[in-house]
Amino acid sequence: MENIRFIEVNKKKIATVVNDVGSKNIVIFCHGFRGSKIGPNRFFVKVARELEEQNISSLRFDQYGSGDSEGDFIDSRFDDWVKTTEEIANDYLSKEYKVSLFGQSMGGRSEEHTSEL
Repeated sequence: MENIRFIEVNKKKIATVVNDVGSKNIVIFCHGFRGSKIGPNRFFVKVARELEEQNISSLRFDQYGSGDSEGDFIDSRFDDWVKTTEEIANDYLSKEYKVSLFGQSMGGRSEEHTSEL
């Protein structure tokens, strides 16, 4: 079941879609530059639905200034993208979920810093 909701992350309103199957396994999708939570050619939607069939929950979200999230893309920064992803992942980790990140393009880029993930 897909649940659309807005959450506050780093003082910004972020649009999310959660496919919650009641599992403590979750995949968090991170879209690329100028992308959105649906992914290229709706790929994230298709994969989320396939994961659901395998009893794996997922969360897709629009970064600040992208898709249905608030703000203008021109005001978004890569550091904010990283912080948003970390905050969402850490929220699920604190609830004892097993978290996997699925990144596409810039959403799959890693920074040379240490994080709690």
